[in-house]
Amino acid sequence: MRVFFWSDFNCPYSYIGLNRLSKAIDELNLECEWEMMAFELPLQHSFTASQIREIEEIGKSEGLSIHLSELTSSRDAHRLVKFTKENCPESLLELIFKIYEANFSYRDISNHDVLIDISIKCGLDGNAVKNFLLTKKYKVEVEVDTEEAVFNAITSVPHYIVQSDAHQLIIPGAFEKEDFKIALEDLTSGEITEKSFL
Repeated sequence: MRVFFWSDFNCPYSYIGLNRLSKAIDELNLECEWEMMAFELPLQHSFTASQIREIEEIGKSEGLSIHLSELTSSRDAHRLVKFTKENCPESLLELIFKIYEANFSYRDISNHDVLIDISIKCGLDGNAVKNFLLTKKYKVEVEVDTEEAVFNAITSVPHYIVQSDAHQLIIPGAFEKEDFKIALEDLTSGEITEKSFL
């Protein structure tokens, strides 16, 4: 099974959705290859006080600590994801979760030292990551990801595409874990060739 998904580290719903989907996949004992596609949200986006309370409560119920503060650029974090996918794919999902965790725990994910620290904790070579972050590598790929999303009429995140053999499942949004499980079971059973929750 392959899951590729558009999301942004500044989107709490992307964090919540990925947590639910990964748990659903684990509970179904499915083997999965992950690929995160960049979708950079505008930094001027803000949440109302009631939205913040709601998001933090949802996070708490999911076992996630989500504190919304001033947003910073996620560009280098997205570049790091692509670097990890190429050089240490077995650590990819762990790295993604740790970047989300850091970002919603008042750590600045635009800071290279923060990204290097996260990388080391995920088993990457800190010096290699440091040298990589000083380059512009994957900058274009990150921009292309967002352009591709727009071309495919994806206007919000998270947005998941799950592929299993010849079957494909399109899921826009952070579904409940049990809904993810039902959708995945439908997909892997082979009873559908394509299913969308659009």
